[in-house]
Amino acid sequence: MNKNEFLYELSGRLDHLPEEEALKTINYYSEMIDDRIEDGESEEAAVSAIGSIDDIVLEASGQTGEPKSSFAKLSRGTKALIIVLIILSAVIWVPVAAAIFGILIGIAATVISIIISLFAVVLSFALSAVGLVAVTPIYIYLGKPFLAALAFSAALILAGLAIVLFIISVFVTKKLWRFVRFLFRKTVEIIKRKGRAK
Repeated sequence: MNKNEFLYELSGRLDHLPEEEALKTINYYSEMIDDRIEDGESEEAAVSAIGSIDDIVLEASGQTGEPKSSFAKLSRGTKALIIVLIILSAVIWVPVAAAIFGILIGIAATVISIIISLFAVVLSFALSAVGLVAVTPIYIYLGKPFLAALAFSAALILAGLAIVLFIISVFVTKKLWRFVRFLFRKTVEIIKRKGRAK
């Protein structure tokens, strides 16, 4: 099934929802498929990795199927015990969630600082080249042709380096940005799976 077929079938199955909710769900899964395709998956593989339309429709409708109904069948005492266990387990999962969140923020901050550093180097090379070109006529005016030739040559080298580093920086930025998006998407998918398992 390709993306258009998937979205067409999904939109048909969501016709019982308010138009805004249905559109929001369709856009969300469309972006998810596009992200996977950008990461190198084929369209069919990206669609199949999303999951079944039945599960998506249940989730969008606010239904969880068995877990909700089986929880509703439990006695008050059992429900209270489960709630107490969930609260007590918060001692474990809250710090773990905070640590994961901190790690993700740290990775994002590191990636941003790397990108800024790369473009700062490019800018410094470019500005140095401009400065040396501006100094060249002054050396000629002062009767120092050797220094003028040296400054102009250095300006050309720095300009070339700035162009090469700019191309490399753009390439690295795209790769790093994809990596960060991949990490965040995988984390969200794991959290969603854990939520469905509960």
